Amino acid sequence: MAKTKVVLNIPAFQAMRVDAEMQGIVRSEAEKIQGRAGPEFGVDVSTGKTSVARVFPTSFRGILDEARNGSLSRAVGSGG
Repeated sequence: MAKTKVVLNIPAFQAMRVDAEMQGIVRSEAEKIQGRAGPEFGVDVSTGKTSVARVFPTSFRGILDEARNGSLSRAVGSGG
């Protein structure tokens, strides 16, 4: 059986991680989570070495909702 040699193009991979299209994909997934969690949560996307999205409570009611019911945690775990 022949050995397969894989060569990674690291600069292209790093460029893809911060590409505007990737930011859109990450934002889309974060917005799905935010939609399942409820209106008391917001979305933020930032880019450094890679595109990162976070979903967070935007008000005290959101903080209480997460603390009492785990709405955000359930929204992340529910997939979909």
